[in-house]
Amino acid sequence: MKTITITEEAYERLLQWKNNPKETFVQVVLKVVPKHGTATDLLSIIRQMPPLTDAAYQKMIEAYDDHHSHS
Repeated sequence: MKTITITEEAYERLLQWKNNPKETFVQVVLKVVPKHGTATDLLSIIRQMPPLTDAAYQKMIEAYDDHHSHS
């Protein structure tokens, strides 16, 4: 077992991934963070993700547009 320190923002992001109060942060990390370099694990995690909300989709489009307007 290891202890880590994370920012408040990182904690809040992890908290949003919890499906229920009994789910541990270890379970969340293992569910959300893929093994390094494995596309199969990443695809599996993406398939488990909830659908994007309209607001989240809009933020992604804005981030994409912003990135490509500065390239």
